[in-house]
Amino acid sequence: MSDIKAYTNKKGEKLYKFRIYVGLVDGKSKYVNRAGFRTKTEAKKAYQEVKFSAYQGEYRQESNLDVNLRTFGDLYDFWLKQYKNTVRGSSYYVIKKGLDKNVYPYLKSKQLKSITLIDCQNLINRLLKTNPGNYVILSVYTKKILQYAVTLKLISENPMNNVIKPRKKKTYGSDNYYSKEELKTFLAYSKKEEFHVYVLFRLLAYSGMRIGELLALKVADIDFNTSQISITKTISSDADSRFELHKPKTTTGNRIISVDPDTINLVSTLTKDKKKDDFIFRFYGCSKPYSPRTVALWKNKIIKKANLREISLHGFRHTYTSLLFESGVNIKEIQRQLGHSKVEMTLNVYTHLSRNNNNDIGSRFNDYLNN
Repeated sequence: MSDIKAYTNKKGEKLYKFRIYVGLVDGKSKYVNRAGFRTKTEAKKAYQEVKFSAYQGEYRQESNLDVNLRTFGDLYDFWLKQYKNTVRGSSYYVIKKGLDKNVYPYLKSKQLKSITLIDCQNLINRLLKTNPGNYVILSVYTKKILQYAVTLKLISENPMNNVIKPRKKKTYGSDNYYSKEELKTFLAYSKKEEFHVYVLFRLLAYSGMRIGELLALKVADIDFNTSQISITKTISSDADSRFELHKPKTTTGNRIISVDPDTINLVSTLTKDKKKDDFIFRFYGCSKPYSPRTVALWKNKIIKKANLREISLHGFRHTYTSLLFESGVNIKEIQRQLGHSKVEMTLNVYTHLSRNNNNDIGSRFNDYLNN
């Protein structure tokens, strides 16, 4: 049993302990901890006894939540408090912002027991019209919130279970990248900004890094002799720009990438007065790194000045990949540079090469046959 673990007490004796989940009490997860067993067999026996007691309902208490949580708005506020402790600050902020704007106003005053399948279907149809880019994730979280009401025994069935999900055209990433000429224009205009802004976008465009990976870089992560960068962490920030460092989500995200010497020289100039443990891209006079929101503001300002199409910060990663494909770089090399765990991910997400690359396919095929 993975819940039973050995440990050593202050006397140096090897003992056993366990921790077991026994259910929800007033909406909060309850665990039972036991320790001090001299053998694993003793621990297993006690574990099974607690497990059986939990099954019999011994640890359950009469909940008074049904008195306080009558409307969707009541449930939503309570659910948010629990959800906040399970995700990163940036994830919480994004989900809350979307739900606050698109779901909460529609359902907030409705009694939980009166929310019907028709209410939920109307909400889904409405989301598809008003927020087609995010309607799927918004419907998923609406279903989670109402499922929490089922778990708390506030309602007997989730009215979101049987909604018909409208078919949505897949548009993600179809135009979220620049051609070679557009990228050159963007960088030319970014060069007119402050030096650190130009270096940031130059490195973002010439490396394929995620914005969180780039902002987490410290001087020690750069090998200025080999023009290589070690990516070992990523950064996230919440609504108040408080940041957290995390390991990459996958093992392949932890990687070493190559960047051209000209870009590395720009980074070297930017970091000449910084210490090895300093963030490369940080606010002047303090150790705090820039937030993705700050960088997005710079991006939008440059796009407006250059009169370019708007793309997201992640769009520069799309751009980098598209141009690598155009230049003939091997797919496996692209996969390693991007940190994708599977080559299929590289192919599936980034098959949208630049527009010019597709326009002359017929001519290229004809030239090939006639040469």
